[in-house]
Amino acid sequence: MNSEASNFRSPAIPTSFDAVWVAQRLGEVPSQTQEYVCLYLAGLEQQGQRHDTLEHRGYTLIRFLRWLPADQQDDLVRVSTTDVDRFLDEQRAQGRQANTILTYLATLRGFFRFLVAEGVIVHSPLSQQGPRGRCGEVRPIPAVPKANVVDSPSVDWVAARLEKASAATQEWVRCYLAMLKRRGRKADTVEQHRCSVTRFIASLPLSHQADLSLVLPADVSRFVDELQTQGRHPNTILTYLSPLNSFFEFLLEEGVVSRSPVQRRHYPRRPDTLPRAMREDEVNRWLRVLIEPLEQAIFLLLLRSGVRIGEVVTLNRADVDVERCTLYIRTGNKNGLGRVTYFSSDAQEALRRWLVERPECPGEEALFIRRQRRVTPDWIRERFKDSLRRAGLPLLYRVHDLRHTYATLLLNAGMPITTLQKLLGHDRIATTLLYARLSDTTKRAHYFAAMQEVQVHTPLAVVAELEGDDVSIIAI
Repeated sequence: MNSEASNFRSPAIPTSFDAVWVAQRLGEVPSQTQEYVCLYLAGLEQQGQRHDTLEHRGYTLIRFLRWLPADQQDDLVRVSTTDVDRFLDEQRAQGRQANTILTYLATLRGFFRFLVAEGVIVHSPLSQQGPRGRCGEVRPIPAVPKANVVDSPSVDWVAARLEKASAATQEWVRCYLAMLKRRGRKADTVEQHRCSVTRFIASLPLSHQADLSLVLPADVSRFVDELQTQGRHPNTILTYLSPLNSFFEFLLEEGVVSRSPVQRRHYPRRPDTLPRAMREDEVNRWLRVLIEPLEQAIFLLLLRSGVRIGEVVTLNRADVDVERCTLYIRTGNKNGLGRVTYFSSDAQEALRRWLVERPECPGEEALFIRRQRRVTPDWIRERFKDSLRRAGLPLLYRVHDLRHTYATLLLNAGMPITTLQKLLGHDRIATTLLYARLSDTTKRAHYFAAMQEVQVHTPLAVVAELEGDDVSIIAI
């Protein structure tokens, strides 16, 4: 401790916040530091502060002191502006409201001002001007526009992933993620961009991590080569490159870089694969193992309406008109577009059974709940895999393949592709046309009808001479 602390006064501890109350909550924190807390609270009480205010300030100090490393708990002189900033950032990352952060800041400012007045420390860490401005305020470093800096739960996360990058680079990443949030991007999209951008920056040489204007196309090439060496699928590599391109376009608009290092040549060719769909016999086998009302309702709705898993978990009871077999998707999971879609009579019956079984949860409007809470995508995926095992079907099928199966069955039944596009909520008809390639019933019928006509008009003698065998007309 500071040598000046030996002359520190020891007034009586107030009954509201006695030493036992503080000691119970500060645990391993040195007793001298605990005494400072008691004395600070005693001074507030003597000033006529309300008991709930004292209690709140006490808990704030306890939270902060327990967060500090042991050496700083024992010597408060060593607490710096950076330490207080990191503490406040961590509270933001945990989802604390802005008003809560301000009360933490006011408490810490008062506590350190008290320590200065009593000679325990010479300067308050909250009066120092660090690289981030006044403690608790995220001020822009040079060249970073203040308008782009907002409270973000990603602040600590970015600093942890980019510990070797400069403060400027970290701040630009935060600004970019904040921009995505302002534009209404979904949380999982922001998370994907955060992972892609920070992973790329962490792979750069230290000089480039410090100055993003030095990043070259060759750096992106090395990054893509590394992903390919790891055996990443081309689609996975594309999910890295798209956020990177968006990030550098953002920096270009802000004048940080003169051009984006992400070039067209970096993008691998996307495999032109077919969607995977279950065969009709597999669908029938799978449906027979669905017994529980909740499972039946969820999976039949997915199969008969074609909605995405992210859309089905966000459904509320008001979004479903069971009598009219109608679903109202308020916001599309992928493109944010709302739509109206429908479901079949067997899904209708499954929903009716579930609504009878559904437990009443005051304040919970979710259509599908489990253990008093809205079901999650992970739980649905887990139950789907379990149902595949019970049905003896390949585990390669995913929940999203029920959407593919839905589209394929409707196309095979003769539904116009434009109608299916609206039901699926696709922006582009080209996306829906993928299912037309998968739908083989119509294609098969057309092929054999045409081939039968060809065989009728092809001389059998010529065919027999070519094949060396008897040839018969294909029976359909």
